[in-house]
Amino acid sequence: MKIKLKDIKITDENSETLCKLRDNSYSEWINDWDSEKNKFSSWELKLEITDEDRSVLFTIDSENDFLSFVDLEGFLAGEEFFFSENYNLKMASHSSNILLGIVFSESIKHKYIDENEIDYFGMYIFPEWSRGLIPNDIFDNEEIKEFFEENLKKLIEEKKLILFDIDTEELECDNEDVNIEEFKKYFKKDLFFYSVKD
Repeated sequence: MKIKLKDIKITDENSETLCKLRDNSYSEWINDWDSEKNKFSSWELKLEITDEDRSVLFTIDSENDFLSFVDLEGFLAGEEFFFSENYNLKMASHSSNILLGIVFSESIKHKYIDENEIDYFGMYIFPEWSRGLIPNDIFDNEEIKEFFEENLKKLIEEKKLILFDIDTEELECDNEDVNIEEFKKYFKKDLFFYSVKD
């Protein structure tokens, strides 16, 4: 499967600063991200998702919550793109550490860890003070880092979790004032799609 960025439409040109998709990260929460939102220009963008003979265009924008996040009860939530019977895609950001939440959730579902480990790791990944959000410095904990790396590898090898990078090479924009390289850098570095298997 290939996921490519196609064209950008700027819907609010009050600022040249790129408005990022909301990632519900701990850093956004403590910085009161909502109050900053209206200071940035907004946009919408088309993604082309192809797999063998099938091709679909998805439109995302900076005004809605398209990224996966962990709700206050600890469940993964977010916009879901049903592509086919094989792939139910979700978009996520590396900056929110949400991939750790995905690995933790899938490790529970596939019984990679027992109840004691669920309680132990859950206490670190979702501490009460973060209100369901994953701390910025979570990977400073060596046990969490080891848990993440081992189980991510296992999930991918067993094809229970599939990760997709976003190809930015074909991205175009009619507006010459838009810093298209800033868009490319953001999407290529921080955002990815994933699909989980039952």
